[in-house]
Amino acid sequence: IYEKFMRAFRVSLSSALRKIATLNLASTDFLKFGEFINTLPLPTSMSVLRFNELRGSALFVIESKLAYSLVDSFFGGTDRPYNKADGKEFTPIELSIIRKVVELAITDLENAWASVHKVDCHFVRTEVNPQFVGIVPPTDVVIATTFDVELENANGTITLVIPYATIEPIKQKLASGFQVESDQTDKKLWAHTLTEQLLETETEILVRLGETEIQMKDLMEFKVGDVIPLNQDVTGEFDVEVENVKKFKS
Repeated sequence: IYEKFMRAFRVSLSSALRKIATLNLASTDFLKFGEFINTLPLPTSMSVLRFNELRGSALFVIESKLAYSLVDSFFGGTDRPYNKADGKEFTPIELSIIRKVVELAITDLENAWASVHKVDCHFVRTEVNPQFVGIVPPTDVVIATTFDVELENANGTITLVIPYATIEPIKQKLASGFQVESDQTDKKLWAHTLTEQLLETETEILVRLGETEIQMKDLMEFKVGDVIPLNQDVTGEFDVEVENVKKFKS
């Protein structure tokens, strides 16, 4: 899912910024939500996302230095590295640009999940103080997936945090891909299934008894008892065609 997301979001972000942006999967960690929140500095761009088709919310976290570089790029700057003083909040304009980036990510995230489960994701709000994003209790386990983002002159991280309880109801769907690969290794089972399907396949078989060419006036003068000579020797072999392809002689 995240491989699809990275490929799509790389294109979306590059098109929006009109410059090359690269994404790489850095890590996926299982940890308590409280532990994750305690690692976030102030300010940090934290967008709360809602999965309408799953229970609970998710968190889309953009590292502050990357957020400032994205804002700089959207306004035609050189995405130079920049950090504000700790504790200073984002301006309304900066939050507006950050939301634009999040909306791009939401579209690509929905498409990436579509083959497994429809999530119907939408933006709820953006927070800068980690204490105000209690999507789950501090003791609940979350899955934090971090992506490294590189622009031309800056870099930073984006982290997608999904509570384990959110995806637990569909964990069988997430594991089904591995099950399919396991089944494919059973050659006897697949050979038996393939044989059954082939035996039930309808095909068109054609045997040409012979051909000839006549003029229209001769055709109009035909009467009962006339003999039409063909170009096929009665003692010779006939071509047998399967779906218009010559397969053997009979």
